[in-house]
Amino acid sequence: MNGATVYADVVPQSTLDEIAAELALSDGAVTEAILAAGAVTETKIADGAVSSPKIVAGAVQAGHIAAGSIDAGKLTAGAVTADKIAALAVTADKIAANAITADKLDANAINGKTITGATLTAAGSDGSYVRVYTDTSKNTAAVDLQPPTAAGAGLLPASLRASVDPVSGQVSAALSGPHTSGQSAPALHLTPGRRVTVAGDTVHTVATSAASVRLGASGNFLVRHDIPDSSGDLFRVDVLTGDTVIYGGLKVAGRDVGRGKVASAQATGNSAAVFAETSVLSIPSLTFVAGRAYRVRIGGAFTMTAAGVVRARLRDRTSTFTVEWADLGHFPATLANNPFRLEATAYLRRTAATDLTAQTLALTLQASVAGTVHAASATAPRWVEIEDCGEAADFPQAVTV
Repeated sequence: MNGATVYADVVPQSTLDEIAAELALSDGAVTEAILAAGAVTETKIADGAVSSPKIVAGAVQAGHIAAGSIDAGKLTAGAVTADKIAALAVTADKIAANAITADKLDANAINGKTITGATLTAAGSDGSYVRVYTDTSKNTAAVDLQPPTAAGAGLLPASLRASVDPVSGQVSAALSGPHTSGQSAPALHLTPGRRVTVAGDTVHTVATSAASVRLGASGNFLVRHDIPDSSGDLFRVDVLTGDTVIYGGLKVAGRDVGRGKVASAQATGNSAAVFAETSVLSIPSLTFVAGRAYRVRIGGAFTMTAAGVVRARLRDRTSTFTVEWADLGHFPATLANNPFRLEATAYLRRTAATDLTAQTLALTLQASVAGTVHAASATAPRWVEIEDCGEAADFPQAVTV
């Protein structure tokens, strides 16, 4: 047939099929041992020569690929791109547990993109973790921070949350977390030399060693009493608008200045007539906290039907008048039916290790003349007030209750 022309209709199709069958490679004819290293390279395979129609489903499986046979050195830059991976081609059920670990990812392998999921957790072998998640039912995005187990045994994580009010649309952030008695609540610590602007977006350094918080046009700033001492560094809160709320004791130059008003009783009308010792004002349901001191002040006036004196006392009226907490002294009236001021201050403290609960503090008067009244009017009320003024140890002059 050398030099001859062969027409297509000279060789039957059946004959061509037989020739193709004889030339076909039997299963296993091409093996790794038969192919020299580098025999099949990118330049020997035309673009599109190997595609999904030419590879049956399941032809390439994990068991067919030797460990380490496909690595970064065998893949050219851009060889695996989004357009070459079909949607849902790589799913959780196709990746074995622990198949992708930190040592298999180069530095910055994952960056600048979004990881979608209900919860993202970064945990340490010491029990610590950072958990990022959202709660759409509460319009909240949150970050939970858990310290190492050894350092924070028994402590629950602090939670930093950003939320949106569904009515006003106002965005707010809060550092919070559950805690039990005897444990410190989560606290926001400010580094000396920094200022945080609340209701704004600026955090800037100031020329001072103080750590300060500057409040914007609205909002409250909360300082808890368990923020530790800063070894002489100052902590300052500049309140432009809003409230500064303090739970626990507030110390100034190392001295507890008290927690403020506890309770009071007042009236704008006269008491009933007094001769024998009688309670004219009382404050029920008081708790004297262990280790705390209290300042009690009384105010108002009294009148007598004749010149005489009034004796004022503070008593525990929980059961009877038998317990006298403070003798406020004698107050003279030099004229009949004229108001005379009745003002005094006393200190009480609880030095025991337990709280004293369900107490009633009574202001009592005893007069030398019948018909005496604890006088008051709308413009001159009579009153008794009790406030927490500091630590019991700082008030040795106080009466122990």
